[in-house]
Order: sequence, then C-alpha cells, then structure tokens
Amino acid sequence: MALERSSKVAVAKFASPAELAPEAVTVTDAEISEAEQLIAGMTRDDLVGDEFTDRYTEAVEQMLDAKREHREPTRAPAEPTETGRGVDLMVALQESVRKAQGRTR
Repeated sequence: MALERSSKVAVAKFASPAELAPEAVTVTDAEISEAEQLIAGMTRDDLVGDEFTDRYTEAVEQMLDAKREHREPTRAPAEPTETGRGVDLMVALQESVRKAQGRTR
C-alpha cells in the first residue's frame, strides 16, 4: 500500500514459492505512514552498481554456456543461512524509519 501511495517501485529478492507466501493482513494508516517514511528515506534515483546485478540471470547464462560446451557448470558459493529467528516487522520498520530520519536531518 505504501508503495502504491508513493507511486514508486521496489527492487527486491523473492525466493519463496506462492504456497509459502504469508497470508494477507490488515495494516493501519499509522503503519502505512511509517512505511512511506521508510520508503522516502531509502529511495534512490540511481540504479547503477554491483548491488543491482541480476545474479540469477548471470548464473543461468553460465550454466547454459557450460552445457553447450559439454562441461560441468561452476558451483556457486553457498550463501549464509538464516538463523530461523522470528522478526517483529513493526519494530524493524520503526527502527529503520528512525535511522532514515537521522540521515536526512
């Protein structure tokens, strides 16, 4: 909702199948306002740099090149695993807004 209100888009990683997606929830106007503040603090006009590289597409291309050349594809390094701890999203959102506000003042 906050992205819709701000007319902005987000760049994110999505790795869960639809069956694992969380159920829809109702959010308050205050929560949406805080999310809008967070969006404003994190907004970037430039999308240039290593952090915006499509690594998935690169990996698929490398795999296809290896298959075409009849060789074993290079294995990607293992990514660190999650700790499994639950996160209070509202607390994390509020903390992010506070940090973002500190950068803009």
